[in-house]
Amino acid sequence: LKNKFAPDDVVCIEGRVRYDEFSKRMSVNVENAMSLDEFRSVAASCLRVDIDGRVKHDVRRIESILRGSERATGVTVALDIRTKKASGRMYLPFTVGNVDELRTALRNSGEISGTEIEY
Repeated sequence: LKNKFAPDDVVCIEGRVRYDEFSKRMSVNVENAMSLDEFRSVAASCLRVDIDGRVKHDVRRIESILRGSERATGVTVALDIRTKKASGRMYLPFTVGNVDELRTALRNSGEISGTEIEY
């Protein structure tokens, strides 16, 4: 698995943890390892993008940012839209990857209220 990751990557490990009485240390028998982005595509229920409907937004810019991270397998995107009179959630018909970079791009765009990964 070492060729799967680059130095300083965050890695999610699945396996068995045991305490070795002889060495007095914990050890892990790794059964699977994945990148944080791979883990999120398996474990996250969605990436929630909060949009304040009382503020004028450039919807095309939001779509462009989201489409730039579109992946065949990834995290579902849910747009939570709030206005003075109503609120609702809309799931987009595609999934995204590179979630940390995507969240940064969305925040930097100034077009959204916030994001959160829901598990």
